[in-house]
Amino acid sequence: MVSLQRIRSTKFAQTVAAIAGYALFFLMLVVPTAYRSVKVVLIVIILAAIARIVGGGTYRVRLHPTVVAWTIFYVLLGIAFVFVGVLQRAPGALSTSTVYVLWPVLYLVFISAASQERFLEGIQLVLAAALLVNVVYALAFIGVSSGALPSFLFPNLDENARINFVNGVQFWLNDVASLLFLIPYGLSIVVLRSFKRWGDMEGIGRRWILVSFSLILSIPIVFLSLRRGLILVVILTPLLIAGLAGFLPANVRKRTLT
Repeated sequence: MVSLQRIRSTKFAQTVAAIAGYALFFLMLVVPTAYRSVKVVLIVIILAAIARIVGGGTYRVRLHPTVVAWTIFYVLLGIAFVFVGVLQRAPGALSTSTVYVLWPVLYLVFISAASQERFLEGIQLVLAAALLVNVVYALAFIGVSSGALPSFLFPNLDENARINFVNGVQFWLNDVASLLFLIPYGLSIVVLRSFKRWGDMEGIGRRWILVSFSLILSIPIVFLSLRRGLILVVILTPLLIAGLAGFLPANVRKRTLT
């Protein structure tokens, strides 16, 4: 009976960690600089759930030694940079320690906890959803700012929204930075159709269409944001995908590119 209760408790903790993890990841992509208190609460929930999973005795560390080694290297390097900044009395030296020291450790813990395939599939869905939400939110901002759409279609999410209609349309939202890797991810899905274990062909078609639709909507966002880095990434991504696909085994390459 004790063993059964432990298994049930561990499964519940896994579910809580997964839901909180998906929510945290989604917020990091959609509102990267806002709602920090909510993110802290989610991080605490995730860590508590992971601690319960470890205590249940069913947790296995699934980390490649290279990942651990690089994380340790980045943490030590971050500590060194923070220490140099403190010695030079640089403003914000200590506040940046969370980025260079704390977050790499947290990411390592999260990666280990999310290494099962079902969690990775959920992360892919969060990426697809975040891509669509970011693009629609940006289009709503432009439409509301120009007067073409009613104001209630653009909720204020503390995105540091700015727009200029002097020379055409130029705008900025904090979540545009997320498009630097969300759009390449979406392009890889469209080109390689690499969502794993989507089920039947109908399911593949629905999700492929969703990502494709998001990418089409993102075209004006990419160029109106006037972020040269984003434009360059979008242009180079198909070439990188084609080049990396050449390293796939022949049977996999034929299945994914046709």
